[in-house]
Amino acid sequence: MKNSSFSAIKGFLVSTLIILSISTQAQVAKTVVRNFNFKIDYVYYGKADSVYLFIYEGGKLGVKVGQQGKVFGTYSTEKPNRSQKELGFSTVVKLMGDTIIAKTTLYKPTIVDEKAMENDYLSLDINLPQNNYNSLFYDLALMQITFLDNSRAKLYSLKQILTKDSKALEDSIINRSIIDIKSIYDMVKDDDKYKSLRVKMTDGRYKGRTVLDVMAKTTKTDIIGFLKFVKSYPGKYIGTSWKMGEVFATWVINNAPLNNQEVLDSVKYYTNDKIRYEKFLLANRGVIVKDEYLKSWVIIALDKTNDGKTLEADNSR
Repeated sequence: MKNSSFSAIKGFLVSTLIILSISTQAQVAKTVVRNFNFKIDYVYYGKADSVYLFIYEGGKLGVKVGQQGKVFGTYSTEKPNRSQKELGFSTVVKLMGDTIIAKTTLYKPTIVDEKAMENDYLSLDINLPQNNYNSLFYDLALMQITFLDNSRAKLYSLKQILTKDSKALEDSIINRSIIDIKSIYDMVKDDDKYKSLRVKMTDGRYKGRTVLDVMAKTTKTDIIGFLKFVKSYPGKYIGTSWKMGEVFATWVINNAPLNNQEVLDSVKYYTNDKIRYEKFLLANRGVIVKDEYLKSWVIIALDKTNDGKTLEADNSR
């Protein structure tokens, strides 16, 4: 009797352990490795070329002591050539709450423009929850690109986007952006200082329209086109918070150039229409070759494959 009771208990424990093991594996499977740009808030230069980076946000995102990553410069109007320039490598030596301290070796410590500065970034791989939906804001947040409203308040928080991203959240941010853009339109539409914004554009997706007209009638499609542009050409945006309305208007003023994701979407859309397909490729051949879109499309496909989105990856090729 005792043996049968012991066997029953033993069997129950084994079953419980198996269930716990499966549960743990399931939880692990719900995370995904992402490369994240941590914004540098302070740089300490000590003796004998010792350099320490202080990052005040992100320590609770699963960063580990001993983890290594590369340090990159950011764009500024005074020093545009520092944009995304690799400056050195770092090792995380201490975590204090949300603060990260990383010891850094610079490649060229004697050159002023190649020293690490505030607003530069440390790139590390971290495990994040695997969301059912990743918005464009999620992709931009990983790069350390954030946008502000007209009062300079953040349109979204880092934690909110990385852990609770959703279609509803994306739509909410886009709607707030549209309101801000139309608010700017209301402020400048009758101001003679902005006469140039009333001139019809002669090129680009908004050919025949004025900048003010685009701002007055901004749609979700317009915002998404702009965000895809930022994602494709992030250099000027990384590490700096920008007012959404202002940078959107600047993009429109510059003829709202295309980007690799939009061109890829169009290529896929025209696949079954040979005439329009060839016409589109011919019209955009220059930018596809110059900006190496084919290489970026391969990266997009590989990223989707790594995320388990094989069908989407196939459609990206």
